[in-house]
Amino acid sequence: MPLTKITRGALTADIIDSTKLEDNAVDTEHLADDAVGLAEMASGTAGNIVTYDASGNPAAVSTGSDGQVLTSAGSGQPAAMEAVPATDISGKANIASPTFTGTPVTPIIKLTPAATASAPAGSEGCLYYDSDKDALMSYDTSWREVSRTTASGGTETTYSTYNVHTFTSSGTFAISGGSLTCDILIVAGGGGGGKSSHGSQGAGGGGGAGGLKYFPGLVLTNGTHTVTVGGGGAQSSNGNNSAVGDYTATYGGGGGTHGSTVAIVGGSGGGGGATGGYADYAGAAGTANEGSAGGNGDQNGEGTACGAGGGGNTAAGASGVQNSAGGVGGAGATEGSTSVYNWTAESGTATMDIYGTDNVYAGGGGGASCYQSGGSGGAGGGGNGTSQNGGAADANTGGGGGASGGNNIGGAGGSGIVIVRYES
Repeated sequence: MPLTKITRGALTADIIDSTKLEDNAVDTEHLADDAVGLAEMASGTAGNIVTYDASGNPAAVSTGSDGQVLTSAGSGQPAAMEAVPATDISGKANIASPTFTGTPVTPIIKLTPAATASAPAGSEGCLYYDSDKDALMSYDTSWREVSRTTASGGTETTYSTYNVHTFTSSGTFAISGGSLTCDILIVAGGGGGGKSSHGSQGAGGGGGAGGLKYFPGLVLTNGTHTVTVGGGGAQSSNGNNSAVGDYTATYGGGGGTHGSTVAIVGGSGGGGGATGGYADYAGAAGTANEGSAGGNGDQNGEGTACGAGGGGNTAAGASGVQNSAGGVGGAGATEGSTSVYNWTAESGTATMDIYGTDNVYAGGGGGASCYQSGGSGGAGGGGNGTSQNGGAADANTGGGGGASGGNNIGGAGGSGIVIVRYES
């Protein structure tokens, strides 16, 4: 007998439920395409997703909250909505080296630029891009520029946040990868101390300190820069210039003797000599913004003579005073505290800060006395004056040599030094 088609209207609501149907009684063979549409499905909660539970039965995945994503819980477990994992992976294990197939692409990490004044709060290992400096910044105890430039030459050390290159002899400072902003100290060789050319009644003047130049924030170009470290002068002779490329500090002037050799102009000038009963002589001038003048020699008509101190970077040499000790050498510049001329700006002053120490450079040599004690050398390596052979200045300070009395030998000036530092 042919079956009569049962229509929706022929059945009362809920007359056929799961108890009236055997398992799999209704399958795809008994349902026409599109016979069950959205309207025929059971209602649910807005945003829910249909999945299957561990028993294979349909189940709903709850909507979750804004920003959550659908996450697999693994085989045999329903999916769930979870928050996006945090981006900090510092505590995760290292990722094994992957094997790439297909067309390679260039990986890019893009950092959102920020102005210096808007730098984020940092902790060790953080990075940000500084739009004012056009540089990548890293954080250890503070934000520091990640240098794209390297340099070599001299004795290389570090202190605080700086790389330091110290030249105690001539060499080269080589920069690669771009220009480099540096602080540079250049000290020339000091002048030699003078002596008397008139026997026991004469006294020489102290040697002048080598010229000192400080260049804060000077930009050096990519390439090799010749570094010259000037030697100290012998008795009554000038020292030698020191330089980085064309940036040059002037030699220290030699100390004066009795008449035959007057004090010599230099970075700092040599002190004047004197001969008792004959004459006294003036000290020599220093070079503007590099050093100071030497003092004047003095004598009386009874044969007592006193030579003057050589000029130092920050003070003139003391003049000789008859019947007294020789003149004291002028004081040099103390690192970290002395304000010196700003040679980068070519105006004003800057605190000479180069290596985080209290080293002193460019002190004048002490003057001699024919009968009394000699004058002490100025702070910054100046040699002491004596009635015998003058004291040599300290090496690599640019100090002036100490003067001698009588026919003894004036002390040699100290060699110069060049120090370059830059942010590491």
